[in-house]
Amino acid sequence: MIPLLLLLAAGPNPAQDGWKAEIGKPYAALDAHRGLAGPGFFGEKATLVLFAGSTSPRSVSALQAVQEYIAAPLAEKGVRVVAVVSGATKESAEALAKTHLLTFPVLADPDSAMFQAAAERGVPRVLVLDAAGAVRYRGAGFAPGREAEWRAALEAVAEGRAESLPTAGGGGVSEQLGAVDIRGRQAPEVPVEQWINAAPPREDWNGKFVLYDFWATWCGPCISTLKVAESMHHEFDAHLVTVAVSDEDTKTVETFVKKQGWKQPIGVDSKGTMMQQLQIRGIPHGFLADPDGKVVWQGHPMELWGDEGARLRELLGMKAKPAGT
Repeated sequence: MIPLLLLLAAGPNPAQDGWKAEIGKPYAALDAHRGLAGPGFFGEKATLVLFAGSTSPRSVSALQAVQEYIAAPLAEKGVRVVAVVSGATKESAEALAKTHLLTFPVLADPDSAMFQAAAERGVPRVLVLDAAGAVRYRGAGFAPGREAEWRAALEAVAEGRAESLPTAGGGGVSEQLGAVDIRGRQAPEVPVEQWINAAPPREDWNGKFVLYDFWATWCGPCISTLKVAESMHHEFDAHLVTVAVSDEDTKTVETFVKKQGWKQPIGVDSKGTMMQQLQIRGIPHGFLADPDGKVVWQGHPMELWGDEGARLRELLGMKAKPAGT
């Protein structure tokens, strides 16, 4: 499977966001702590280092997301995850790992020396190192969906495609959207190589809006969004066609969709063509095209489905749903 994207920004400019770790150079401070986690500290192919704070809510959310969506599913793929808890004692780091059922090493960094060797301020932060310990990706901050960007970077490095991660700048990516901004443009053609559920009849597309939702079976926020969409997408049948597209292999998606019992249109583009073209950094991500093919909305699909589809109704020109119905 081609990961979520091949065109991830390699991280903010160090001068702008306090980074010291440089792309392409070894992160030597971590090397000095190999023994703390026992043998096999570094992954055979790549390592993700998550700098966290023991009292930071975003750090805790990042640790949980990394455990569920990166460490567990990629455990057998020659990659390794390690957390470095800034300002923590060994006992408090161990307690953090136990409380949140973390299966990867959690190291104490009581004087914050390991963190300060990489950055000047702010947790959580992430580095992805290649097999030689050189920095290939860096990312600051955490919001739901950011783990998809981290996983994509880790997989790209593990598969020997680190050169596909460009230098800071992002190639036209909107930081607000986490993707190339196509609002106001003609919608691109989204390829679907195989449909898991039946494709909407082509005649049903005429005169309707089309909502594309890019997702994956391992992405918790994606699943939550599609569950909401499943419960109510039929309410919009007269105005809207919905299409959820994953870049995973067909068997993985088919097995998952059948287990969920979803009936909405779901397709597979295992090459991740559109996700690469739009340089999508985090999923779920979607865009809505009007009947003339112009993109009228782009962002996190839950923005449309939340509040019983209030925003979606507004964009489709539908009446608001009466209270209590």
